[in-house]
Amino acid sequence: MGRAGFLAHHQIHRDVAALLIQDVEASMVVWAELAKYSRSSLWRVNPQASQRFLSTIRLVPTLPVRSHDMTNQVAVVTGAAGGIGAATATLLRDRGWLVAGVDLTPSTADSSHIVDLRETHAPTRLFDDVEARLGRPTALVNAAGLYRANGLLETTSDYASDVMAVNVTAPILLSRDLIDRAVRAKSGASIVNVTSVVGRIGSHDPAYGASKGALISLTKGLASSYGRSGVRVNAVAPGVIETAMSRTIPADRLGHYLDTIPEGRLGRAGEVAAAVGFLLSAEASYINGAVIDVNGGLA
Repeated sequence: MGRAGFLAHHQIHRDVAALLIQDVEASMVVWAELAKYSRSSLWRVNPQASQRFLSTIRLVPTLPVRSHDMTNQVAVVTGAAGGIGAATATLLRDRGWLVAGVDLTPSTADSSHIVDLRETHAPTRLFDDVEARLGRPTALVNAAGLYRANGLLETTSDYASDVMAVNVTAPILLSRDLIDRAVRAKSGASIVNVTSVVGRIGSHDPAYGASKGALISLTKGLASSYGRSGVRVNAVAPGVIETAMSRTIPADRLGHYLDTIPEGRLGRAGEVAAAVGFLLSAEASYINGAVIDVNGGLA
């Protein structure tokens, strides 16, 4: 049913119809409210229903076309000293963000925080430090990752524990602290988790593959739980990217990846960072719980 038929079918007051027809780009939220009120008996028997609906419409803005500029907003980026994390920190700074870089070694972010993410008490101290130096963060990029190309028979309990601590536990605790601050401030927030294609297809390093699958689950769960609080949680799933981490992939397996990537090449850290930057931007305001593949078609 077209828009005109929809309006006629529900016999909506002329003032409501005129307003909606006038704004062709009206938000989908408006249409959701329209459907809700049109199903309500109050719409038919209470003359004030249309006024309530009009108020709802006027409070819901259409989605504007904005630049990527996010001047003076504060973002925390883990793994910021190299690879995807460093590329992300650079891109965000270029777009006006104040970036707190977190890693085991110094980064070139606006503030550098030397943190071992295997320590369970590190997240709370980190956010306190960032807020004191740059202001309250409204964005988090969980880009830190631990991978040593250990096959199953080479996997020790210590290695598996370290991988889960850095790749899963740290994102959980960091997300907890960011979301807690955002909910209390009623300000909203955005989180992007850097997972991996192996979170879906598996990995020769079972601890790493399992951790990335868990990160996808974390993304979906937090998006569902906190979307109504103004918190968006998304993920990017890179394929094989030209970083120090990819250089530890066994040569035969790396060759297999190259043979199966439709693009015929490895990805670049900047290409992943661009996807992260988009998910943090205003253009992605209706994207929540998504996992964006950045893998050249590898599946």
